[in-house]
Amino acid sequence: MSQGGKRTQNKRDGASRGRVSWRMRESSELSVSDASCLRLRSRYSECSFCVDACPVGAIRFSDDSVDVSSACLGCARCAAACPTGALKANRFPDLSVLPRAALEADVLEIECARVPRRAAAKNALRLRCAGGIGAHDLLGWYAERECRNVRVIDRGLCGDCPASDRGRHPAAAAVSAARVLLEGFGAPYAEGVAFEFRRLPRGVRPLPAPHAEPEPDASRRDFLRRLAGIPQAEPAADAAPARLAAKLIPIQKTRALSALQRIAAMAGGTMPAALFPKIEISERCANHGVCAALCPTGALRCYEADGKSGVEFDAGACIACGDCRNTCPEQALRLMPQANGSVAAGATRITRWVVRECYECGREFADSGAGNLCPPCRKTRASFSQLFGAARNPRGERMPTETSAGTD
Repeated sequence: MSQGGKRTQNKRDGASRGRVSWRMRESSELSVSDASCLRLRSRYSECSFCVDACPVGAIRFSDDSVDVSSACLGCARCAAACPTGALKANRFPDLSVLPRAALEADVLEIECARVPRRAAAKNALRLRCAGGIGAHDLLGWYAERECRNVRVIDRGLCGDCPASDRGRHPAAAAVSAARVLLEGFGAPYAEGVAFEFRRLPRGVRPLPAPHAEPEPDASRRDFLRRLAGIPQAEPAADAAPARLAAKLIPIQKTRALSALQRIAAMAGGTMPAALFPKIEISERCANHGVCAALCPTGALRCYEADGKSGVEFDAGACIACGDCRNTCPEQALRLMPQANGSVAAGATRITRWVVRECYECGREFADSGAGNLCPPCRKTRASFSQLFGAARNPRGERMPTETSAGTD
């Protein structure tokens, strides 16, 4: 942060272009882990789940920074939407652990904290905002409670709440997504997660909204100074690979898959294919391995076995972030977020390259066809051909014009 009050912009060049290193300290409302945030890990990321989820537009990404303004409500909708768990609402409970009373209740009811305790169900789970619930939470609770019903109680209080979507219940998207995934198991599982509308009893008034009010005189600079302090310097280019080396656990998807596996075992059904993205790699692939190196969850990874090499894909670990597609130099990848087809168990090999010895330099290289020249030698031969026509190699042999045909 500059002394003059202007926001410091990290200069970008070379390998570090587009990366930032913001160490967000604990604040009253929101914490951000730059090690887990896709946008902060890679300049290729286009992730915007938190930005899209925020009902007041408090989160913004620029070319080289992330801003959280004083308009933040602490509703946790951004945290519920984040696929890697990079965001945490500090006033929100750990939703992966239910209180014993809620766990053992015949019906798990989720209530807004604006509903007075005397008007809520005895064992209801009262939350600061139901928007902090994700589909993975609902599915996890449903499976953990051995498929006993989960109900989000709608008291009609969202109309004047800033955390709602123009009066729409903030948990509507999560409930809808959970129900879509449960529909494949048939009745009664399809109705396991649902809304239930109830008005407050006569004479009972809702409590004030617990969300923080924006500070009218606070600038973004002042808020960020309190929230994060002065941002650290951007890492050097040679430090970038170390930051990207650690693969992330897709927290949301892992919990949803675990829950659905338990439900499938009880229902006797199969896992919904919508959770398993699909990747196709065209013949333009040059086996660089860049896609696997920059995949944040390790869903894409390189392999070498039986004289072959290539890329294998684990759809269960894929969060469809698109980094692989964006980083491919040849633009050879096609990503389909929802495959809607058969679900493969574990990683499957999607490219196969044969390891050969280069006819020209003797080095081993991977080739997808019947070529006998490594890429550098192919470029060298092509350059010679353009400059001198039919040239000769260092051994005095005439260099043929074909660059991909040959014998092993």
